[in-house]
Amino acid sequence: MILKFIQNLQIDPFPIRSAFKGYSFDGLQRDIQAGITGALLAFPQAIAYAIIAGLPISYGIWCSAIAALVGPLFASSRLAILGPTNATAAMMLSLTLTLPPEAIGNVGVIALLVCMVGGLLIAGAFLQLAFLLRFISQSVIIGYITAAGIFIIANQSQHLFGLTVERGITFVDTIKKTGIHMAETEWPAVVIAVVTFAFLILLKKSPRLKNLRVAISLLVASGVAYLLAENGFSVHMVDPLPFGEWPLTPPAISMSTFTLLFGPAMAMAFLAALENTVMTKTIASSTGTNVNPNQELLSLGFANLASGFTHGMVASTSPVRSTLNLNTGAVSQVSSMLNGVLCIGGALLLGPAIGYLPKAGVAAVVVNVALALIKPERIRVAWKSTSSDAITLATTFGSALLLPLHIAIFIGVATSIALFLKKASAPQLVEYGFNDEGQLAEVENQRANPRISIIHAEGDLFFGAADLFRDEVRKVCHDPLLRIVVLRLRNARHLDATTIFALEDLIKFLRSTGRDVVVSGAKRDVYKIFRDTGLLKLLDKKNFFMSSEKNPNVSTRNALKRAQEIIGTDKADIQIYYDPSKKKKDS
Repeated sequence: MILKFIQNLQIDPFPIRSAFKGYSFDGLQRDIQAGITGALLAFPQAIAYAIIAGLPISYGIWCSAIAALVGPLFASSRLAILGPTNATAAMMLSLTLTLPPEAIGNVGVIALLVCMVGGLLIAGAFLQLAFLLRFISQSVIIGYITAAGIFIIANQSQHLFGLTVERGITFVDTIKKTGIHMAETEWPAVVIAVVTFAFLILLKKSPRLKNLRVAISLLVASGVAYLLAENGFSVHMVDPLPFGEWPLTPPAISMSTFTLLFGPAMAMAFLAALENTVMTKTIASSTGTNVNPNQELLSLGFANLASGFTHGMVASTSPVRSTLNLNTGAVSQVSSMLNGVLCIGGALLLGPAIGYLPKAGVAAVVVNVALALIKPERIRVAWKSTSSDAITLATTFGSALLLPLHIAIFIGVATSIALFLKKASAPQLVEYGFNDEGQLAEVENQRANPRISIIHAEGDLFFGAADLFRDEVRKVCHDPLLRIVVLRLRNARHLDATTIFALEDLIKFLRSTGRDVVVSGAKRDVYKIFRDTGLLKLLDKKNFFMSSEKNPNVSTRNALKRAQEIIGTDKADIQIYYDPSKKKKDS
């Protein structure tokens, strides 16, 4: 029964089996090479992401390992690599800063959060909600990511300067608290940070070493820290992982904790899903393959569930490691799974060695990663495109600097949707009429006393547009000589209950003043909703004219004849109101 339900949803419960159809030894070699290369980048990145999130480094390492191992079992994308990312780590930092210290120290609370994210993603996959992500403006993501990058840099500045600073919940709060302690700067930390930055920049120019630059830069930072310590300087180091230790972390299930974490979990699930969808579609475009967005949500959900139970943080699709996986020639999910296995081995065997990494060096890596999030060209495009994009960008960016990130992203999404609905529900009416050739054409001079007015409605007449549409029509009806309103609905779509109520009010209003309504150009879906809701009976079937595909204007001419019949004349001045953006379709 469950499998049948899943099949109806077009979700494969175990899609990885298709990856081995025609799998060759050459493919295995390429996957092994890609897996090893990816692990060399994943391990140091995982340390950086955990520090970004304000969590012990073990959370980043285990997430990177487990998500890369479990996610591919359920994914339709063969080359995506799951694990911690900048965006999700920054949001986790925003959350950990708002939680009480005792909650952060309770591994079961973090486990519950990550498992809740996984559960929400799995529910989204079964409810087929991936399509909703298409309606989120890129300006929201650009504003959030840019602010997140700035917030990460501000948060890591204390480690760059060797300071001990009280936690700041927002960017402004963090800058204020850090500024107070700047006089306490420890110069050994600054030296380590500068050297690490220098190697990151130099190695980026090397085609052979750029994928290893994080690991090499951290090794160099460790060497500098060792020399400074040997000469009597104090250097702050990262806490090591115990040798061979891998704790399982069952969620701390309680109603109060669940309620506390539900909002942040929703925000993280949304962000992870969006990042996942964008990245998997990008990979699919590069390889000429197809992905199922809901299947990817399922994969991401199970990856987060596994990460939650194994001492990991929230996972998403890593843009950097997925691109590296693609560029190094991987052919299947085996590369990701090998990546995960190598990270597990590295954590179990090399965990104590992490204690030789200086905090200033790791902070330099984190800041370097955060700087990559700030893309001036994308910001410029979003700012210059439309006023809606600019407002959404500014609102999201400002909110993310002033408020916790998991709240700011919802403000950005709400702004984007509100501006879209405003744009979609603002009908524009322009005078239009029949020319000498009998074709619909724009009227150059406003007719003073029209007795028949044709309202051309085109587009989505959903609930957001219904009241505005009715009000605009009523404005036309202020002319005391107007007797008949012809509603031309040939290209009207998505009429709903609110639209029907608005049309009902309009008909009653006009008839109460001795006037009437005639409908023309209606298609079958419009006719059906008129009939089923009883609006056709109120209108009178004689006042309803269906569309003709052969000649779109026939129904309007028939409606005009009906209007003249009601008026009792065979001549009338005519005005046609229409949406000017649809002019080409109408002529």
